[in-house]
Amino acid sequence: MRAFSLWRLRQERKRPTKKYSKQIDQAKDGNEAQMLMVEAADVREDIRDSILHLNSLRLLDKAEDLAIPVPSYQHQRESWEDGREPGTVHLTREAQIELTRAIRIEQKERWAVAAFVLKEIVTPIIGVLGAVMGVLSLIHAFRSK
Repeated sequence: MRAFSLWRLRQERKRPTKKYSKQIDQAKDGNEAQMLMVEAADVREDIRDSILHLNSLRLLDKAEDLAIPVPSYQHQRESWEDGREPGTVHLTREAQIELTRAIRIEQKERWAVAAFVLKEIVTPIIGVLGAVMGVLSLIHAFRSK
């Protein structure tokens, strides 16, 4: 659900530019155009803040699933920033990048273990089973004659 909400917000972020650019072009004077540009920037910042908030939640959920330590709001305030809406916080861009990097490293390590098991354990077992089946097939072929 969060992935869809993030996608929707990213699409919505493009709309104010189109909407307000038409209105700015039709503005009667420079003052009105300036007000419209500030309003468009405000709308865009609100959407950006919502995207950062949802992305922070998504990263925190994924990090907790992988048992990666997440920055604590009480002890690592420099990793958090207040949102535009009162009472909301989200990870800073730098903290999101670091958490994403840690998640990728953990996922890579887990895939390395799975690849090792597949390559070094499962593949030889399948090879031995194939050889045993071949021998059994030969025995069966000679017995039936």
